[in-house]
Amino acid sequence: MPYDEESATPKDIEQAPQALKLKSGAGRQVEATVTDPLLPRADVRRYGHLDATRILCVACVALDHGAPKFGQWNAIFVQNWVLQLLFVVSGVAFALSRQSLCGYISRLSYYFCIGVCINVTAWALASKDYRHNIFDVVFQFWFVAGIIYYSLILYPLKSYLVQAHINSIRNWGADDEDLIFELSITRSTAAEAAVSNADDSNDEPAAEPAAEPASEPEAQTEVSEVQPNVNPYEPFWRAMAILCVALTCITLCFTMVLEPLCQAYLTPAIGKLFAWLMPSMGSAMRFWDLAGNPEKAQAMMFHICYYVQSSCCSVCIVILFPMLHKRTSLVGWLVFAHMYFNRILFYRAKDERPFHGFDLFFLAFVVAHLGLRHRTQVAKVVVRYWFVLFMICALVWIPGTHVRLDTQPPSDAMGRLRVNYLEGFFVIAWLAAGEYIFDSKIFTEDRLGFMNTWALAVFLVHKAVHILFPSPTNWAVLLALIPACWLWTWRQTRR
Repeated sequence: MPYDEESATPKDIEQAPQALKLKSGAGRQVEATVTDPLLPRADVRRYGHLDATRILCVACVALDHGAPKFGQWNAIFVQNWVLQLLFVVSGVAFALSRQSLCGYISRLSYYFCIGVCINVTAWALASKDYRHNIFDVVFQFWFVAGIIYYSLILYPLKSYLVQAHINSIRNWGADDEDLIFELSITRSTAAEAAVSNADDSNDEPAAEPAAEPASEPEAQTEVSEVQPNVNPYEPFWRAMAILCVALTCITLCFTMVLEPLCQAYLTPAIGKLFAWLMPSMGSAMRFWDLAGNPEKAQAMMFHICYYVQSSCCSVCIVILFPMLHKRTSLVGWLVFAHMYFNRILFYRAKDERPFHGFDLFFLAFVVAHLGLRHRTQVAKVVVRYWFVLFMICALVWIPGTHVRLDTQPPSDAMGRLRVNYLEGFFVIAWLAAGEYIFDSKIFTEDRLGFMNTWALAVFLVHKAVHILFPSPTNWAVLLALIPACWLWTWRQTRR
């Protein structure tokens, strides 16, 4: 029977005795059995993998902040996916949000203020000098500050990507397998395209019956002589050539103009600013090796200009490519390749974390709007051969490595290749196959939706709990929040 995404339910799909036929954006029919793990589900718009990933990552963050050696061991590759997927999930959430920018920023600011107040209270109760350790007092809420900053920067681009998403639906259909997330505008655009196609078909005159039998088709050789030899990849390579010229111009502009100007006029001011902030920043200045003298300020400005240049090149790709090529789902791959090739080829110091967070947030933000080309094929490989992929990850990683890679990034090319290969694998695997790795029945049948509340509560209070309670009491307090969150959620649903 034909699969109807609007009316089918998970129960209908499970009970279907025969294979279902899925229509792709190009009008093809693709056979899929009911046991296919990539079969579209009617409840896919819940995106339970966003919640599951957020819960898992917050739990790992709380564990790392209470037991730092856990992160240094890089158990189950936590350094390569925990913070990275938190930025990715945040980028997707920003793309899917229907709130206005003011409402979105206000909600994040509310969490930031509440969380910082909780940390200050914990520092005061523990008789710690919070006035001269502002960086450590804010601590995990620098992540929230970064999300606010990224959202403000990327909001002007949101309307452009929404229009590109609409154009993609009109070109390839709302059921295009490259699309991963459904924006609020998707349904209305698909309905408009369907009505437009119906009107076009109604306007066509009916074909008159042939008065005599149709003639035999001409030989294929004759047709090929008339048909021009068109290269289907020519528009893509033309777009890539234009992109290469644009990225080269941006690189030269930063290298030859912007960086010298910043070194001449901004570096002294940055050195003075950090010298003024040093008494209130505490040990964070030494830990992150921030600019405390002119030499460090000059090196820091060089790094910042390079990081900003790389991010600007990614933004240029997103803006230019949809103007040059219809397959906008290729943009995600181009941004991903540009981002990680830069990270592998060129050394990045520990001060690049905010810029790396922006790159991940931006990548997810773009993929949520434009999709990912051939993502179904990638998802099939991840779902079916996940054990092989994890074995490859284990072979890439050097056993016994005991270091925080964000504070001591590898300077050799092979080390950068190992670290970024693992990180890139987890990012792409999640973007392409996240909804199939995490079963939405975790929340619909197992009723674990209250764990979202627990994750939010743990993110807000875990640092304060680690400060106020020694081990293992701190872990008992965090675990005790689970039944409390379940009871609160149950009471909310009963109202």
